[in-house]
Amino acid sequence: MLSGRNQGRMTPGWRRRPGSQAVAVALLVLATGTTHAAEFGRARTLSGVGQPLRVEIPVARLAEGESATTLVVRVQGGQAADAGLTGREPLAVEAILRSRTDGGLVAILVSPEPVRLPVADLRLTLDSVRGTQQRRLILMLPPALRPGVSPISLARPVAAPAGDSVTVRSGDTAGRIAQRLRAQRGYGDATLYQVLAALLQANPAAFIDGNLNRLRAGARLAVPDAAAVRAIDPAEARRLYARHMADFAAYRARTARAAGTVAPVAARG
Repeated sequence: MLSGRNQGRMTPGWRRRPGSQAVAVALLVLATGTTHAAEFGRARTLSGVGQPLRVEIPVARLAEGESATTLVVRVQGGQAADAGLTGREPLAVEAILRSRTDGGLVAILVSPEPVRLPVADLRLTLDSVRGTQQRRLILMLPPALRPGVSPISLARPVAAPAGDSVTVRSGDTAGRIAQRLRAQRGYGDATLYQVLAALLQANPAAFIDGNLNRLRAGARLAVPDAAAVRAIDPAEARRLYARHMADFAAYRARTARAAGTVAPVAARG
């Protein structure tokens, strides 16, 4: 069961994330400019082999006045047969900056043509008035999603009918709310994971660090309709749930370690 209270930012080095739809097997971060410049968050791949590429990357640490019209994202793309970039060939990729409902931005990387090979090699540059950040991503792509399913996009939250919402009460968790909605709203054979994913898609600002386990108390949640819930790929929704559980466990472990290092100092005082 989800608790009521992250998808962290990408960090340098080699990384594997079991259970995610696409695994970033190599990640190189190169930054120039000031340390307070806008920066990329964690990439999420929403397409597979045989489909046009779609990758979404939140843009964090925005300064006052920075927006989709003042920042520039450039990308050079390639595709290859394996993580060693065997047989690498160019891949045309476009970068688009979109606003999110929580006031942030997301960089959307798309290719006009389907990706034929299972590895995408992306070199990104983010230019702002405060500096430039460069990042390289090497992504292992999964098999193509089923036709007609909707990826869980940060940039396309589902609009709910006016007035169709629920307020997060004391003791509520995303899991409990999803269970109630699944029983009451006629979602048919949709899984609990699909309902959770649809809630996140419709209400990104209601979840601290975008994690299903960290629901904001008092938040007013737009309720997605049955069509929006069933449009989400069940397997992708389950992978999203597993990834959020792992991220939350890591968050709690970091919090516990931090508390453990501070406590002895306080005791000596």
